[in-house]
Amino acid sequence: METQKFAAMVAALERKAELLDDIIAVINLQAKFNYCLELNNTDRIVNELFAQRDPEVRCEIADTGIYVGIESIRRFWNARHNIQSIRGYLGTVMLETPHVQISKDGTHARGIWHAFGPNSVPVNQHKVKQASGERAKLTATWYMGKYQNEYVKEDGEWRIKSLHALKYMQCPYDQSWVEAPDVYRFAPPVSECSPDKPGSGHFPYDPATQNSILPSAHEPRGLVY
Repeated sequence: METQKFAAMVAALERKAELLDDIIAVINLQAKFNYCLELNNTDRIVNELFAQRDPEVRCEIADTGIYVGIESIRRFWNARHNIQSIRGYLGTVMLETPHVQISKDGTHARGIWHAFGPNSVPVNQHKVKQASGERAKLTATWYMGKYQNEYVKEDGEWRIKSLHALKYMQCPYDQSWVEAPDVYRFAPPVSECSPDKPGSGHFPYDPATQNSILPSAHEPRGLVY
């Protein structure tokens, strides 16, 4: 009996160690996405971080709509690469409050993070004149949002199955989010690419309503779902 109890205890500890290894791997994967994002390494984002064989792999960032399939995601990030290549662009996003869960079979995961950062982006509300006409002015902004992502194992490595970045406010540094809560659009020009599906919703902060900063933590609580 004691031998059976010991064996069961060892098996439980091994399972918990595997679970914690998976959680750390998912957290590192999401961190790698953010590091690639701020360096504009969009090829690495598509080729190394997203699932390559899952037909339902998808990407949605704020107001962009939903891109489904790895080739659609590639078109989106190629378009974003051009936008993020302008002189002075800064897209730093810091990850906070991770809540990661692993599926019982160890092949899928889901995670939520708060995201916050100082950005320098072209804002259409502020324009500058140049010889070829007006263009959006590079503007320092504060960004706040959340990631609500899903992950899948491919060949033993964790990959992003669904990237969903929700934006709750992006305001100029010299104006509050009450005054100007949503001054930037992530969606590339339609001439460069268009989504496969409408977005699931873009609900930035509104000082005139009761705001719900969703999603909340996963239910049920715990490390496994």
